[in-house]
Amino acid sequence: MKKALLLLCFSCLSLFLPSQNRKYIDRAYEYATNSLTKGDLPKTKAYLMYILSEDSSYYNAYKLLGEIFLITEEYDSLIYYYRVGTKHCGKKNPEIFFSLANFEFYMGNINEALNNYNKFLNLVPKSNLTPIVNEQIKRCLFALELINRPVPFNPINLGNGINTECDEYYPYIAPNDSFIIFTRKVPLFTGANPTSDNTQEDFYISHLIDEGWTKAIPLKGNINTRYNEGAQTVTANGKYMVFTACNRKDGKGSCDLYYSELKNNNWTQAKNLSELNTYQWESQPSISADGRMLFFASERDGGIGNSDIYVSFRNENGNWSKPVLLDTTINTKMAETSPFIHPDGKTLYFCSNGHYGVGGFDIFVSRMDENGKWSKPQNLGFPINTTKNEIGLVVSSSGKKAYITSSREGGYGLSDIYVFDLPQSVQASNVSFIKGKIIDEKGNPLAAKCEIIDLKQNKVIYSTISDTTDGSFIVGLTTENEYGLYVTKKGFLFHTENIKINEIYTYHNSYNKEIKLKRIELGTSIVLPNIFFDTDSFRLKTNSFAELDKIVDFLNQHQNIKIEISGHTDNSGSEAYNKQLSEKRAKAVYTYLIQKNINQSQLTFIGYGSTRPIASNETTEGKAMNRRTELKIIQQ
Repeated sequence: MKKALLLLCFSCLSLFLPSQNRKYIDRAYEYATNSLTKGDLPKTKAYLMYILSEDSSYYNAYKLLGEIFLITEEYDSLIYYYRVGTKHCGKKNPEIFFSLANFEFYMGNINEALNNYNKFLNLVPKSNLTPIVNEQIKRCLFALELINRPVPFNPINLGNGINTECDEYYPYIAPNDSFIIFTRKVPLFTGANPTSDNTQEDFYISHLIDEGWTKAIPLKGNINTRYNEGAQTVTANGKYMVFTACNRKDGKGSCDLYYSELKNNNWTQAKNLSELNTYQWESQPSISADGRMLFFASERDGGIGNSDIYVSFRNENGNWSKPVLLDTTINTKMAETSPFIHPDGKTLYFCSNGHYGVGGFDIFVSRMDENGKWSKPQNLGFPINTTKNEIGLVVSSSGKKAYITSSREGGYGLSDIYVFDLPQSVQASNVSFIKGKIIDEKGNPLAAKCEIIDLKQNKVIYSTISDTTDGSFIVGLTTENEYGLYVTKKGFLFHTENIKINEIYTYHNSYNKEIKLKRIELGTSIVLPNIFFDTDSFRLKTNSFAELDKIVDFLNQHQNIKIEISGHTDNSGSEAYNKQLSEKRAKAVYTYLIQKNINQSQLTFIGYGSTRPIASNETTEGKAMNRRTELKIIQQ
């Protein structure tokens, strides 16, 4: 009975107990911990306030009160009471300086955090916390250095065509910047408060016209549901989307990755990417422009930190490989989230609270080299990164503009989407777009395999199947490079193109090719534009090997076929010299194929010199076209 009366007294906001009676204070703390266990935060807070009013040096009361303010996100109150605590019990319990410094750092009060870390070290020079404190001091100094060297930052709100009183976030920008797809948290019914739980996430699209962004409308088709879907990513051709959905009946974990396809101008009902999902959290996908790589964040077992970034690769059958954990260059013991792979296929932006930053989650950029290794992440700088948490960004195909979500003052609602100019040091490579259409000789569209090979590295950097309905494909390539385009389909002779990108091709002003595949028939021939020799030489250059290996593949798949390799020159020099040079060049190709174990019975070679021109020899361009190697089917 006495205990019940005591509990009743403590539950009141005005608590009257003898201030000198220590046992009542200890009993109050016991009741406070019990109340917290039961989830009764107001009662817990009342006990703790009583304790501190009676004994301002009661350290455990500050600690428990701090837990409550963390739960209720009352950070200003948390900081205030911890500061009070350092004055009354800091010398006896110096770890309160360490806790306060952590909270100050989290809140972005960098100078105050640095001061309190140093106070802790002065009181406790050596302890098991010393390495952690020294690490945090380095973080503070790094943050102050960033703050003292601000980068240009000019965020511009995208306007009320996109932004509303609701939350808008996770933008996807089209390769030509002509449309944007984003996530909006919409009320479940008319009149519902956008800040309440009576909301759900849907995908919206807006188009850029001369007057600005059009009023956004929901995506067409069956992709939006009465449940939440968000954090979308789309391939460059705009036809394949991966996104996040949580707590669905067909889900494997709390949040899973799903995909949808654009067919007949409508998005299909989403399907679970079951080969990538676990029983834990997978979210924030980013797909490469060509649809071959998918980066995402996950909290699955076997990671390095609280959340890690993984990548999966898509094969020719459309299936995704087992996800690969990015190494410790990217992932840390803390958390990495919100990956975005630029259309150049090698520049990765992501968020982290493990790498040194301004505070909370910062945005970083890392670049993949020719060997697939990631560079040391670079902080995008202050004030792009602030002392608060950043939730990621996407970057235009030009590499110069970035789109972010912000709740800064002056917006239209809760969180709005902004665009700004990226500092040059953190820009991605400019991307030119190669668009094509694969047809047969009658003009019918074909679903064919399209590969882009970096001729210098003899490495496939892009592979896809052209669209089954219209034969189209699109790929983004970095400038100032030379590529080979290879198109193959069963029953047809392979097609090859040489692509030199010496200028910027936008999505609209793209490098456009209509490719007509020839059926495998007697007498069919093609030019081999990616076989190279030095002037007046018959020695094959190394950037010819990709083309030659394609011939090897073709002959291995069609061992009943016999081909003629022919060499051709322009009309410079004597005919006798040209014939001899062209024959030696044809023989060099013939010899390479023999060395690759092609049966000699499948091959013959001949040099025609300048006797079979395909263009005028009166121009430089015409002469270049006449200097060529050809492949012709002479036996089936």
